[in-house]
Amino acid sequence: MVVIKGKLTWVGNTSMEVCVDTYVESPNGNRVHINNAHFMMVALDENDKPMQVPKLILQTADEHLAWAHGEERRRIRIQRRKDKLDGI
Repeated sequence: MVVIKGKLTWVGNTSMEVCVDTYVESPNGNRVHINNAHFMMVALDENDKPMQVPKLILQTADEHLAWAHGEERRRIRIQRRKDKLDGI
């Protein structure tokens, strides 16, 4: 069996990042982590225009760390777009 668990880790003005962890679970219930991924999504209104999303309330040290990692991934995405545009 495959088990997939996701959690919201970072929120911007109109976008959010979800971290998804994937596990293989044997019939006896043992789980082995096999993969993780970060998905970026943009909230759209009924006219398919980006809309503001609620802020994420961080409560634990792990949530603050996940947020910081999300901020770093965002910084890298922005830099990659800039580098690509500068190379034209």
